[in-house]
Amino acid sequence: MKHPMITTPALDSNTRTVILRMIRLLYPHDAIPDHVYAEVLNRTLASNSALHEMVVNAEKALDAQQQQR
Repeated sequence: MKHPMITTPALDSNTRTVILRMIRLLYPHDAIPDHVYAEVLNRTLASNSALHEMVVNAEKALDAQQQQR
């Protein structure tokens, strides 16, 4: 059974890629395809607005720090 994709407030595509890569490195399961990791991220961010806000704020802070260099 295919589950519908859950939409979450937008993350920068680079941030999304980095987070998914980090999750894959922390929880490596060769039998699990990337889209499953992405779905878990989507569901987590959709159900936890505080976590989503923290990720967005961390992204902004890191970008600002990079621009100062």
